[in-house]
Amino acid sequence: GYFTTIHQDYSKTLQEDPYVRYINRWDLKKSNPHKKLSKPEKPIVFWLENTIPIEFRDAVTKGILGWNKAFEKIGYIDAIVVKQMPDNADWDPADVRYNTIRWLVHPESAYAVGPSRANPYTGELYDTDIRVSNDYVRFYFDDFENFIAPLLEQDIEDMWKDETIDQANNSHICNYGEHLKHKMAFTWNYLISNNIVLDTEEAMMKFVEDGIIDLLLHEVGHTLGLRHNFKASSVFTFDELSDVDFTSEYGVTGSVMDYNATNLLDGGVNYFQTKPGPYDYWAIEYGYSEPPFTSDITEKEWLDTIAARSIEPWLAYGTDEDASGTSIDPLINRRDMTSDPIRFYANQIKLANKYWDDLLINFEKDGERYPKLRSVFWSGISEYYGASRNIPKFIGGIHHSRHHIGQKTNVLPLTVVNADEQRRALDFLIDSILDENAFSFDPDFLNKMAPERYDNFTESIWRMQRLDFPIHNIIKALQRATLARIHNPRIIHRLNDNILKVNTPENIFSMFELFETVSNKLWIE
Repeated sequence: GYFTTIHQDYSKTLQEDPYVRYINRWDLKKSNPHKKLSKPEKPIVFWLENTIPIEFRDAVTKGILGWNKAFEKIGYIDAIVVKQMPDNADWDPADVRYNTIRWLVHPESAYAVGPSRANPYTGELYDTDIRVSNDYVRFYFDDFENFIAPLLEQDIEDMWKDETIDQANNSHICNYGEHLKHKMAFTWNYLISNNIVLDTEEAMMKFVEDGIIDLLLHEVGHTLGLRHNFKASSVFTFDELSDVDFTSEYGVTGSVMDYNATNLLDGGVNYFQTKPGPYDYWAIEYGYSEPPFTSDITEKEWLDTIAARSIEPWLAYGTDEDASGTSIDPLINRRDMTSDPIRFYANQIKLANKYWDDLLINFEKDGERYPKLRSVFWSGISEYYGASRNIPKFIGGIHHSRHHIGQKTNVLPLTVVNADEQRRALDFLIDSILDENAFSFDPDFLNKMAPERYDNFTESIWRMQRLDFPIHNIIKALQRATLARIHNPRIIHRLNDNILKVNTPENIFSMFELFETVSNKLWIE
Protein backbone atom coordinates (compact mmCIF):
# COMPACT_ATOMS: atom_id res chain seq x y z
CA GLY A 1 0.00 0.00 0.00
CA TYR A 2 3.00 2.31 -0.28
CA PHE A 3 4.79 3.98 -3.14
CA THR A 4 8.18 2.36 -3.53
CA THR A 5 11.71 3.16 -4.55
CA ILE A 6 13.32 0.16 -6.24
CA HIS A 7 16.61 -0.94 -7.75
CA GLN A 8 18.06 -4.19 -9.04
CA ASP A 9 20.80 -6.06 -7.22
CA TYR A 10 22.66 -8.72 -9.22
CA SER A 11 25.31 -9.42 -6.61
CA LYS A 12 23.47 -12.55 -5.41
CA THR A 13 23.22 -14.99 -8.30
CA LEU A 14 20.89 -17.45 -6.59
CA GLN A 15 18.41 -14.86 -5.40
CA GLU A 16 15.07 -15.37 -7.15
CA ASP A 17 14.11 -11.69 -7.34
CA PRO A 18 16.84 -9.16 -8.22
CA TYR A 19 14.70 -6.23 -7.08
CA VAL A 20 15.28 -4.40 -3.80
CA ARG A 21 12.24 -2.40 -2.75
CA TYR A 22 11.96 0.36 -0.16
CA ILE A 23 8.65 1.91 0.80
CA ASN A 24 8.63 5.70 0.58
CA ARG A 25 8.37 7.14 4.12
CA TRP A 26 9.59 9.99 6.27
CA ASP A 27 12.48 9.40 8.65
CA LEU A 28 10.31 9.67 11.74
CA LYS A 29 11.95 8.70 15.04
CA LYS A 30 10.87 9.09 18.65
CA SER A 31 12.83 11.59 20.70
CA ASN A 32 12.20 9.30 23.71
CA PRO A 33 12.06 5.75 22.30
CA HIS A 34 11.65 4.19 25.75
CA LYS A 35 8.36 6.02 26.33
CA LYS A 36 5.00 4.74 25.13
CA LEU A 37 4.13 8.22 23.80
CA SER A 38 6.78 10.58 22.55
CA LYS A 39 7.23 13.53 20.27
CA PRO A 40 9.39 12.85 17.21
CA GLU A 41 12.96 14.05 16.93
CA LYS A 42 11.94 15.88 13.78
CA PRO A 43 8.20 16.20 13.02
CA ILE A 44 6.75 16.29 9.53
CA VAL A 45 6.04 19.99 9.02
CA PHE A 46 3.49 21.31 6.52
CA TRP A 47 3.36 25.01 5.69
CA LEU A 48 0.09 26.59 4.57
CA GLU A 49 0.86 28.83 1.62
CA ASN A 50 -0.25 32.39 2.31
CA THR A 51 -2.52 32.30 -0.76
CA ILE A 52 -4.94 29.87 0.93
CA PRO A 53 -8.16 31.80 1.67
CA ILE A 54 -8.37 32.61 5.37
CA GLU A 55 -11.85 31.08 5.67
CA PHE A 56 -10.51 27.67 4.57
CA ARG A 57 -7.27 27.50 6.55
CA ASP A 58 -8.85 25.80 9.58
CA ALA A 59 -10.38 23.09 7.38
CA VAL A 60 -7.07 22.52 5.56
CA THR A 61 -5.29 22.29 8.92
CA LYS A 62 -7.82 19.75 10.25
CA GLY A 63 -7.36 17.62 7.12
CA ILE A 64 -3.59 17.56 7.62
CA LEU A 65 -3.59 16.98 11.37
CA GLY A 66 -6.24 14.26 11.09
CA TRP A 67 -3.39 11.83 10.41
CA ASN A 68 -1.97 12.45 13.89
CA LYS A 69 -4.62 10.08 15.25
CA ALA A 70 -2.98 7.22 13.34
CA PHE A 71 0.48 8.23 14.55
CA GLU A 72 -0.70 8.54 18.16
CA LYS A 73 -1.79 4.90 18.01
CA ILE A 74 1.82 3.87 17.33
CA GLY A 75 3.29 6.13 20.01
CA TYR A 76 3.87 9.53 18.39
CA ILE A 77 2.61 12.85 19.74
CA ASP A 78 2.40 15.65 17.16
CA ALA A 79 4.08 13.63 14.42
CA ILE A 80 2.69 16.18 11.95
CA VAL A 81 2.84 19.92 12.57
CA VAL A 82 1.16 22.71 10.59
CA LYS A 83 2.63 26.19 10.26
CA GLN A 84 1.40 29.28 8.46
CA MET A 85 3.59 30.85 5.81
CA PRO A 86 3.84 34.54 6.72
CA ASP A 87 2.90 37.15 4.15
CA ASN A 88 6.43 38.57 4.29
CA ALA A 89 8.19 35.20 3.99
CA ASP A 90 11.62 35.37 2.36
CA TRP A 91 11.32 31.84 0.94
CA ASP A 92 9.37 30.43 -2.00
CA PRO A 93 6.82 27.62 -1.61
CA ALA A 94 8.73 25.69 -4.31
CA ASP A 95 11.81 25.63 -2.04
CA VAL A 96 12.67 21.95 -1.52
CA ARG A 97 13.28 22.60 2.20
CA TYR A 98 9.58 23.32 2.82
CA ASN A 99 6.55 21.00 2.59
CA THR A 100 3.68 23.17 1.49
CA ILE A 101 -0.05 23.15 0.84
CA ARG A 102 -0.42 25.37 -2.21
CA TRP A 103 -3.62 27.04 -3.42
CA LEU A 104 -3.98 27.44 -7.19
CA VAL A 105 -6.46 29.00 -9.59
CA HIS A 106 -7.44 26.49 -12.28
CA PRO A 107 -10.81 27.64 -13.72
CA GLU A 108 -13.58 25.03 -13.31
CA SER A 109 -11.15 22.25 -12.41
CA ALA A 110 -11.01 20.47 -9.06
CA TYR A 111 -7.32 19.78 -9.53
CA ALA A 112 -5.72 18.35 -6.38
CA VAL A 113 -2.51 16.32 -6.13
CA GLY A 114 -0.07 15.28 -3.42
CA PRO A 115 3.32 14.64 -5.08
CA SER A 116 6.47 13.98 -3.08
CA ARG A 117 10.21 13.43 -3.56
CA ALA A 118 12.08 10.44 -2.18
CA ASN A 119 15.78 9.66 -1.82
CA PRO A 120 16.47 7.22 -4.70
CA TYR A 121 18.90 5.20 -2.53
CA THR A 122 16.72 4.73 0.56
CA GLY A 123 13.10 5.68 -0.18
CA GLU A 124 13.23 8.40 2.49
CA LEU A 125 10.74 11.19 1.75
CA TYR A 126 12.18 14.67 2.07
CA ASP A 127 9.86 17.07 0.24
CA THR A 128 6.24 17.39 -0.75
CA ASP A 129 4.01 20.12 -2.14
CA ILE A 130 0.28 19.44 -2.16
CA ARG A 131 -1.57 21.56 -4.71
CA VAL A 132 -5.29 22.29 -4.49
CA SER A 133 -7.24 24.25 -7.08
CA ASN A 134 -9.58 26.89 -5.70
CA ASP A 135 -12.21 25.57 -8.08
CA TYR A 136 -12.48 22.39 -6.04
CA VAL A 137 -14.56 24.73 -3.91
CA ARG A 138 -15.59 27.15 -6.68
CA PHE A 139 -16.92 24.36 -8.88
CA TYR A 140 -19.39 23.60 -6.16
CA PHE A 141 -20.42 27.22 -5.89
CA ASP A 142 -20.55 27.52 -9.68
CA ASP A 143 -22.76 24.48 -9.82
CA PHE A 144 -25.01 25.90 -7.15
CA GLU A 145 -25.00 29.64 -7.86
CA ASN A 146 -23.85 30.32 -11.39
CA PHE A 147 -25.44 27.23 -12.99
CA ILE A 148 -22.73 26.58 -15.53
CA ALA A 149 -24.27 24.05 -17.91
CA PRO A 150 -22.39 20.77 -17.73
CA LEU A 151 -22.09 19.01 -21.10
CA LEU A 152 -23.50 20.60 -24.21
CA GLU A 153 -21.40 18.83 -26.82
CA GLN A 154 -23.15 16.32 -29.05
CA ASP A 155 -20.54 13.63 -28.49
CA ILE A 156 -21.08 13.29 -24.77
CA GLU A 157 -19.34 9.90 -24.78
CA ASP A 158 -15.96 11.63 -24.74
CA MET A 159 -16.56 12.14 -21.03
CA TRP A 160 -17.63 8.54 -20.51
CA LYS A 161 -14.59 6.82 -21.95
CA ASP A 162 -13.27 3.94 -19.90
CA GLU A 163 -11.30 5.49 -17.06
CA THR A 164 -8.90 2.56 -17.11
CA ILE A 165 -7.35 4.03 -20.26
CA ASP A 166 -6.50 7.28 -18.48
CA GLN A 167 -5.00 5.73 -15.38
CA ALA A 168 -3.39 2.56 -16.66
CA ASN A 169 0.40 2.49 -16.36
CA ASN A 170 0.50 5.58 -14.14
CA SER A 171 0.18 4.87 -10.44
CA HIS A 172 0.87 8.50 -9.52
CA ILE A 173 -2.27 9.99 -11.08
CA CYS A 174 -4.82 11.25 -8.55
CA ASN A 175 -8.20 12.56 -9.67
CA TYR A 176 -9.93 12.42 -6.31
CA GLY A 177 -10.76 16.13 -6.31
CA GLU A 178 -12.49 15.83 -9.69
CA HIS A 179 -14.44 12.81 -8.49
CA LEU A 180 -15.48 14.36 -5.22
CA LYS A 181 -16.67 17.69 -6.63
CA HIS A 182 -19.55 16.00 -8.51
CA LYS A 183 -20.58 14.14 -5.38
CA MET A 184 -20.57 17.41 -3.44
CA ALA A 185 -23.02 19.02 -5.86
CA PHE A 186 -25.41 16.05 -5.85
CA THR A 187 -25.21 15.61 -2.09
CA TRP A 188 -25.79 19.26 -1.21
CA ASN A 189 -28.76 19.58 -3.53
CA TYR A 190 -30.22 16.36 -2.13
CA LEU A 191 -29.74 17.54 1.46
CA ILE A 192 -31.50 20.85 0.93
CA SER A 193 -34.20 19.29 -1.27
CA ASN A 194 -35.18 16.96 1.55
CA ASN A 195 -34.81 19.60 4.28
CA ILE A 196 -32.01 17.61 5.91
CA VAL A 197 -29.98 20.79 6.18
CA LEU A 198 -31.09 24.39 5.91
CA ASP A 199 -30.17 26.26 2.75
CA THR A 200 -28.06 28.83 4.58
CA GLU A 201 -24.58 30.23 4.10
CA GLU A 202 -23.52 28.80 7.46
CA ALA A 203 -24.67 25.28 6.54
CA MET A 204 -23.07 25.54 3.11
CA MET A 205 -19.72 26.61 4.56
CA LYS A 206 -19.76 23.71 7.03
CA PHE A 207 -20.47 21.34 4.13
CA VAL A 208 -17.61 22.76 2.04
CA GLU A 209 -15.21 22.64 5.00
CA ASP A 210 -15.97 18.94 5.56
CA GLY A 211 -15.31 18.36 1.85
CA ILE A 212 -11.93 20.10 2.19
CA ILE A 213 -11.02 17.95 5.20
CA ASP A 214 -11.93 14.81 3.22
CA LEU A 215 -9.79 15.93 0.26
CA LEU A 216 -6.77 16.94 2.38
CA LEU A 217 -6.77 13.66 4.30
CA HIS A 218 -6.51 11.87 0.95
CA GLU A 219 -3.74 14.04 -0.50
CA VAL A 220 -1.71 14.14 2.72
CA GLY A 221 -1.97 10.36 2.79
CA HIS A 222 -0.15 10.30 -0.56
CA THR A 223 2.61 12.51 0.85
CA LEU A 224 3.07 10.06 3.74
CA GLY A 225 3.79 7.40 1.13
CA LEU A 226 0.35 5.79 0.77
CA ARG A 227 -1.14 4.68 -2.52
CA HIS A 228 -4.82 4.46 -3.40
CA ASN A 229 -6.95 1.74 -1.85
CA PHE A 230 -10.02 1.32 -4.03
CA LYS A 231 -11.28 -1.72 -2.14
CA ALA A 232 -11.65 0.11 1.18
CA SER A 233 -15.12 1.43 0.34
CA SER A 234 -16.42 -2.16 0.20
CA VAL A 235 -15.59 -3.18 3.79
CA PHE A 236 -18.74 -1.77 5.46
CA THR A 237 -22.18 -3.20 4.74
CA PHE A 238 -25.20 -1.29 3.47
CA ASP A 239 -26.89 -1.66 6.86
CA GLU A 240 -23.81 -0.49 8.76
CA LEU A 241 -23.58 2.68 6.67
CA SER A 242 -27.29 3.25 7.32
CA ASP A 243 -26.63 3.29 11.08
CA VAL A 244 -25.79 6.77 12.42
CA ASP A 245 -24.06 5.33 15.49
CA PHE A 246 -21.83 3.19 13.26
CA THR A 247 -20.86 5.96 10.82
CA SER A 248 -20.25 8.40 13.68
CA GLU A 249 -17.75 5.98 15.22
CA TYR A 250 -16.05 4.47 12.17
CA GLY A 251 -16.78 6.87 9.31
CA VAL A 252 -18.16 5.88 5.92
CA THR A 253 -15.26 3.92 4.43
CA GLY A 254 -12.29 1.74 5.35
CA SER A 255 -9.75 4.28 4.09
CA VAL A 256 -9.38 7.91 3.09
CA MET A 257 -7.18 6.65 0.25
CA ASP A 258 -10.20 5.39 -1.73
CA TYR A 259 -12.15 7.63 -4.12
CA ASN A 260 -15.01 7.71 -1.69
CA ALA A 261 -18.60 8.47 -2.55
CA THR A 262 -20.61 10.65 -0.19
CA ASN A 263 -22.81 8.69 2.18
CA LEU A 264 -26.54 9.46 2.29
CA LEU A 265 -27.62 6.12 3.75
CA ASP A 266 -27.65 7.34 7.38
CA GLY A 267 -30.01 10.19 6.59
CA GLY A 268 -27.31 12.69 5.71
CA VAL A 269 -25.55 12.80 9.08
CA ASN A 270 -22.08 11.56 8.09
CA TYR A 271 -21.53 11.98 4.35
CA PHE A 272 -17.79 12.73 4.18
CA GLN A 273 -14.83 10.78 5.55
CA THR A 274 -13.25 13.28 7.94
CA LYS A 275 -10.91 10.93 9.82
CA PRO A 276 -8.59 8.02 8.99
CA GLY A 277 -10.25 4.64 8.50
CA PRO A 278 -9.21 1.20 9.82
CA TYR A 279 -6.92 0.54 6.86
CA ASP A 280 -5.16 3.88 7.34
CA TYR A 281 -4.25 3.07 10.95
CA TRP A 282 -2.87 -0.28 9.84
CA ALA A 283 -0.88 1.15 6.93
CA ILE A 284 0.73 3.81 9.14
CA GLU A 285 1.57 1.12 11.68
CA TYR A 286 3.38 -0.88 8.99
CA GLY A 287 5.28 2.11 7.61
CA TYR A 288 6.18 4.02 10.75
CA SER A 289 5.98 1.88 13.90
CA GLU A 290 9.01 0.27 15.55
CA PRO A 291 9.40 -2.76 17.82
CA PRO A 292 9.07 -1.96 21.55
CA PHE A 293 12.23 -0.44 22.98
CA THR A 294 12.91 -3.44 25.23
CA SER A 295 12.06 -6.07 22.63
CA ASP A 296 14.65 -8.19 20.83
CA ILE A 297 12.31 -8.86 17.89
CA THR A 298 13.87 -8.07 14.51
CA GLU A 299 12.46 -5.44 12.18
CA LYS A 300 11.49 -8.13 9.65
CA GLU A 301 9.65 -10.15 12.30
CA TRP A 302 7.88 -7.00 13.48
CA LEU A 303 6.77 -6.06 9.96
CA ASP A 304 5.72 -9.62 9.11
CA THR A 305 3.46 -9.65 12.18
CA ILE A 306 1.77 -6.43 11.06
CA ALA A 307 1.49 -7.50 7.40
CA ALA A 308 -0.09 -10.82 8.43
CA ARG A 309 -3.26 -8.91 9.32
CA SER A 310 -3.93 -8.21 5.64
CA ILE A 311 -6.61 -10.93 5.54
CA GLU A 312 -8.79 -9.05 8.06
CA PRO A 313 -11.99 -7.89 6.30
CA TRP A 314 -11.64 -4.20 7.18
CA LEU A 315 -8.07 -4.11 5.82
CA ALA A 316 -8.98 -5.15 2.27
CA TYR A 317 -6.71 -3.58 -0.35
CA GLY A 318 -6.75 -3.00 -4.09
CA THR A 319 -4.96 -0.15 -5.82
CA ASP A 320 -4.71 1.56 -9.23
CA GLU A 321 -3.52 -1.40 -11.26
CA ASP A 322 -6.28 -3.51 -9.67
CA ALA A 323 -8.95 -0.99 -10.70
CA SER A 324 -7.56 -0.19 -14.15
CA GLY A 325 -6.71 -2.03 -17.31
CA THR A 326 -7.08 -5.69 -16.33
CA SER A 327 -9.55 -4.91 -13.53
CA ILE A 328 -11.58 -7.99 -12.58
CA ASP A 329 -12.80 -7.43 -9.01
CA PRO A 330 -16.22 -5.70 -8.78
CA LEU A 331 -15.38 -4.49 -5.25
CA ILE A 332 -12.31 -2.53 -6.42
CA ASN A 333 -13.89 0.61 -7.86
CA ARG A 334 -13.83 4.36 -7.71
CA ARG A 335 -16.79 6.20 -6.12
CA ASP A 336 -18.77 3.15 -5.09
CA MET A 337 -19.73 2.28 -1.50
CA THR A 338 -20.74 -0.67 0.70
CA SER A 339 -20.00 -4.39 0.36
CA ASP A 340 -23.01 -4.58 -1.99
CA PRO A 341 -22.42 -2.05 -4.82
CA ILE A 342 -25.51 -3.26 -6.70
CA ARG A 343 -27.76 -2.39 -3.78
CA PHE A 344 -25.87 0.87 -3.28
CA TYR A 345 -26.38 2.01 -6.88
CA ALA A 346 -30.01 0.89 -6.84
CA ASN A 347 -30.45 3.23 -3.88
CA GLN A 348 -28.51 6.05 -5.59
CA ILE A 349 -30.73 5.77 -8.67
CA LYS A 350 -33.78 5.80 -6.41
CA LEU A 351 -32.45 9.02 -4.83
CA ALA A 352 -31.75 10.49 -8.26
CA ASN A 353 -35.31 9.82 -9.44
CA LYS A 354 -36.80 11.38 -6.31
CA TYR A 355 -34.40 14.24 -6.84
CA TRP A 356 -35.78 14.72 -10.36
CA ASP A 357 -39.40 14.34 -9.27
CA ASP A 358 -38.96 17.19 -6.80
CA LEU A 359 -36.59 19.26 -8.91
CA LEU A 360 -39.11 21.86 -10.07
CA ILE A 361 -40.60 22.12 -6.57
CA ASN A 362 -37.22 22.74 -4.98
CA PHE A 363 -35.38 24.73 -7.64
CA GLU A 364 -37.93 26.51 -9.85
CA LYS A 365 -38.29 29.64 -7.75
CA ASP A 366 -39.18 33.19 -8.66
CA GLY A 367 -36.15 35.26 -9.49
CA GLU A 368 -33.93 32.24 -10.15
CA ARG A 369 -32.55 31.34 -13.58
CA TYR A 370 -33.50 28.33 -15.65
CA PRO A 371 -29.91 27.13 -16.37
CA LYS A 372 -29.81 26.05 -12.75
CA LEU A 373 -32.29 23.25 -13.54
CA ARG A 374 -29.97 21.89 -16.19
CA SER A 375 -27.02 21.75 -13.83
CA VAL A 376 -29.00 20.16 -11.01
CA PHE A 377 -30.48 17.58 -13.40
CA TRP A 378 -27.00 16.53 -14.46
CA SER A 379 -26.06 15.53 -10.91
CA GLY A 380 -28.71 12.79 -11.07
CA ILE A 381 -27.41 11.47 -14.40
CA SER A 382 -23.98 11.12 -12.77
CA GLU A 383 -25.38 8.45 -10.44
CA TYR A 384 -26.52 6.39 -13.44
CA TYR A 385 -23.08 6.81 -14.96
CA GLY A 386 -21.49 5.44 -11.76
CA ALA A 387 -23.66 2.34 -11.98
CA SER A 388 -22.88 1.92 -15.68
CA ARG A 389 -19.17 2.15 -14.97
CA ASN A 390 -18.87 -0.22 -12.01
CA ILE A 391 -21.67 -2.81 -11.99
CA PRO A 392 -20.72 -4.54 -15.31
CA LYS A 393 -17.56 -5.77 -13.52
CA PHE A 394 -19.72 -8.32 -11.69
CA ILE A 395 -20.35 -10.08 -15.02
CA GLY A 396 -17.46 -12.48 -15.49
CA GLY A 397 -15.98 -10.92 -12.36
CA ILE A 398 -13.36 -12.46 -10.10
CA HIS A 399 -12.69 -11.44 -6.51
CA HIS A 400 -8.96 -10.84 -6.10
CA SER A 401 -6.99 -11.15 -2.86
CA ARG A 402 -3.30 -10.22 -2.49
CA HIS A 403 -2.62 -12.50 0.49
CA HIS A 404 0.46 -14.74 0.59
CA ILE A 405 0.88 -18.50 0.90
CA GLY A 406 0.60 -19.61 4.50
CA GLN A 407 -1.77 -16.90 5.72
CA LYS A 408 -4.67 -18.54 7.53
CA THR A 409 -7.62 -17.86 5.29
CA ASN A 410 -10.13 -19.95 3.37
CA VAL A 411 -10.13 -17.43 0.54
CA LEU A 412 -8.32 -18.25 -2.71
CA PRO A 413 -6.30 -15.53 -4.47
CA LEU A 414 -8.88 -15.62 -7.28
CA THR A 415 -12.56 -16.48 -6.72
CA VAL A 416 -15.19 -16.29 -9.48
CA VAL A 417 -18.13 -14.06 -8.55
CA ASN A 418 -21.19 -16.12 -7.60
CA ALA A 419 -23.38 -16.77 -10.65
CA ASP A 420 -26.47 -15.39 -8.92
CA GLU A 421 -24.61 -12.12 -8.27
CA GLN A 422 -23.66 -11.93 -11.95
CA ARG A 423 -27.31 -12.44 -12.93
CA ARG A 424 -28.40 -9.84 -10.39
CA ALA A 425 -25.96 -7.32 -11.83
CA LEU A 426 -27.12 -7.92 -15.40
CA ASP A 427 -30.79 -7.67 -14.42
CA PHE A 428 -30.09 -4.43 -12.56
CA LEU A 429 -28.37 -2.84 -15.57
CA ILE A 430 -31.15 -3.93 -17.95
CA ASP A 431 -33.99 -2.78 -15.69
CA SER A 432 -32.42 0.47 -14.44
CA ILE A 433 -30.55 1.73 -17.51
CA LEU A 434 -31.35 -0.26 -20.67
CA ASP A 435 -35.10 -0.86 -20.36
CA GLU A 436 -37.33 1.18 -22.68
CA ASN A 437 -39.16 2.56 -19.64
CA ALA A 438 -36.05 3.29 -17.58
CA PHE A 439 -36.29 7.03 -18.30
CA SER A 440 -39.35 9.24 -18.55
CA PHE A 441 -39.39 13.03 -18.37
CA ASP A 442 -42.19 15.57 -18.56
CA PRO A 443 -42.03 17.69 -21.76
CA ASP A 444 -42.44 20.94 -19.81
CA PHE A 445 -39.50 19.95 -17.61
CA LEU A 446 -37.25 19.32 -20.62
CA ASN A 447 -38.24 22.67 -22.11
CA LYS A 448 -37.33 24.48 -18.91
CA MET A 449 -33.70 23.38 -19.05
CA ALA A 450 -32.54 26.50 -20.83
CA PRO A 451 -28.81 26.91 -21.56
CA GLU A 452 -26.33 29.29 -19.98
CA ARG A 453 -25.76 32.32 -22.21
CA TYR A 454 -22.99 34.00 -20.26
CA ASP A 455 -19.54 33.48 -21.72
CA ASN A 456 -16.67 32.24 -19.53
CA PHE A 457 -12.99 31.33 -19.74
CA THR A 458 -13.40 27.64 -20.46
CA GLU A 459 -16.61 27.07 -22.45
CA SER A 460 -17.36 29.66 -25.09
CA ILE A 461 -21.01 30.15 -25.93
CA TRP A 462 -19.94 30.46 -29.58
CA ARG A 463 -18.83 26.82 -29.58
CA MET A 464 -22.07 25.50 -28.08
CA GLN A 465 -23.46 22.95 -30.54
CA ARG A 466 -26.92 22.61 -28.95
CA LEU A 467 -29.01 25.20 -27.14
CA ASP A 468 -31.79 22.76 -26.36
CA PHE A 469 -31.07 19.98 -23.87
CA PRO A 470 -29.72 16.94 -25.82
CA ILE A 471 -31.69 14.37 -23.84
CA HIS A 472 -31.57 11.63 -26.50
CA ASN A 473 -27.83 12.05 -26.94
CA ILE A 474 -27.27 11.72 -23.20
CA ILE A 475 -29.48 8.68 -22.64
CA LYS A 476 -28.23 7.01 -25.82
CA ALA A 477 -24.63 7.55 -24.76
CA LEU A 478 -25.34 6.17 -21.29
CA GLN A 479 -27.08 3.08 -22.69
CA ARG A 480 -24.48 2.52 -25.39
CA ALA A 481 -21.64 2.77 -22.87
CA THR A 482 -23.44 0.28 -20.63
CA LEU A 483 -23.93 -2.20 -23.46
CA ALA A 484 -20.30 -1.79 -24.51
CA ARG A 485 -19.11 -2.61 -21.01
CA ILE A 486 -21.38 -5.65 -20.70
CA HIS A 487 -19.99 -7.01 -23.97
CA ASN A 488 -16.39 -5.95 -23.42
CA PRO A 489 -14.11 -8.58 -25.00
CA ARG A 490 -12.31 -9.10 -21.71
CA ILE A 491 -15.59 -9.91 -19.98
CA ILE A 492 -16.51 -12.34 -22.76
CA HIS A 493 -13.15 -14.11 -22.47
CA ARG A 494 -13.43 -14.33 -18.68
CA LEU A 495 -16.94 -15.78 -18.91
CA ASN A 496 -15.55 -18.46 -21.18
CA ASP A 497 -12.60 -19.22 -18.87
CA ASN A 498 -14.64 -19.03 -15.67
CA ILE A 499 -16.56 -22.16 -16.67
CA LEU A 500 -13.38 -24.09 -15.83
CA LYS A 501 -12.86 -22.26 -12.53
CA VAL A 502 -16.04 -23.16 -10.64
CA ASN A 503 -16.77 -26.45 -8.92
CA THR A 504 -20.51 -26.78 -9.48
CA PRO A 505 -22.64 -26.42 -12.62
CA GLU A 506 -25.13 -24.32 -10.62
CA ASN A 507 -22.46 -21.62 -10.20
CA ILE A 508 -21.77 -21.22 -13.89
CA PHE A 509 -22.77 -17.99 -15.60
CA SER A 510 -21.87 -18.56 -19.23
CA MET A 511 -21.35 -16.42 -22.30
CA PHE A 512 -24.43 -18.10 -23.76
CA GLU A 513 -26.55 -17.03 -20.76
CA LEU A 514 -25.32 -13.44 -21.08
CA PHE A 515 -26.30 -13.19 -24.75
CA GLU A 516 -29.57 -15.06 -24.25
CA THR A 517 -30.61 -12.81 -21.34
CA VAL A 518 -29.78 -9.61 -23.21
CA SER A 519 -31.56 -10.89 -26.34
CA ASN A 520 -34.70 -11.97 -24.51
CA LYS A 521 -35.01 -8.92 -22.27
CA LEU A 522 -33.65 -6.18 -24.48
CA TRP A 523 -34.12 -7.21 -28.12
CA ILE A 524 -37.24 -9.36 -27.78
CA GLU A 525 -39.18 -7.20 -30.25
